[in-house]
Parts: sequence; structure tokens; C-alpha cells
Amino acid sequence: MPGNTIQNPRFSNFISSILLIILAALLWWQSGSFPSLDEGYPGPNLFPRIIAIGLGLIGLILFFSNFRMKTESDFSNLKLESVSLWRPIVVVLIVIVFPFLSPLIGFPISLLLVTIVVGLVFQLKWWKAVLTGGITVGIVYLVFSQLLGVLL
Repeated sequence: MPGNTIQNPRFSNFISSILLIILAALLWWQSGSFPSLDEGYPGPNLFPRIIAIGLGLIGLILFFSNFRMKTESDFSNLKLESVSLWRPIVVVLIVIVFPFLSPLIGFPISLLLVTIVVGLVFQLKWWKAVLTGGITVGIVYLVFSQLLGVLL
């Protein structure tokens, strides 16, 4: 089909929405194998399933909003060939490395490092990246360790 290239925003949004929906379904399915807790307490599958719901909703919104987008000619002034792919590639690599790094140095430290590196990749000043990482680790610690009683 002519016009169905990665540079066509409608096609890109369509592919992205399908990938998000598939990722959400896989995350939901995989988190079903996590153990459950007694007495109705939320188990370890709660957070991945919340993320799966969010990803699925975003994928569905993107899928249906794609039909309301203007035609390809309305995007002719975009210069998509100049878009740099190194940032998304680095973030995907970080996400791949994170589960292997976490057992080695601990979840809070690996989360701090990942958050700082992602902040630096997206050109935050170093102190803002460190502050963001510290706040993120603090919030995750409070929510999971203190409120939900999950060991990190």
C-alpha cells in the first residue's frame, strides 16, 4: 500500500497502538503467574496489571484517535527523517538491562541509576536527574514498602 511507511504519522500511530495493546495483553497474562496473597490482600501482580491497564488504554486511545487524524498531506511540513532514534534505543536498552541489574545491586539503587540515566539521556541537568531519581526511589519505597508491605 503506498503511503504506508514509517514516515506516515497515521501508519506509525497505528503500529504503535497495536504494539501497546499487545504489550498490555502480554503483561496482563504474564502477571497472572505471580503468586497471590491470602485474605484478599493485593499480591505482586497488582502493579503490573495496573501498568497493563494503562498501556492498554493508551493503545486503544491512540488506535481510535488515529481515525480522527487529518490526511497525510496535512503532515507534509513535518521533517520526520531528521528524528533521532538514539534516545528511544538507549531507553529500551536500559529497560532490558534493569531486571538483570536489580538483583545484583538492589532494586532501589538500580532504580535510582536507571532514573538518572534516563534523565540525562533526555538532557536534564545532572542535578535535576539526581533529584528526580531520588524522589522516584523515595515515592516507590513509600508506596511499596510502607503502604503495601512489599519488600524491595
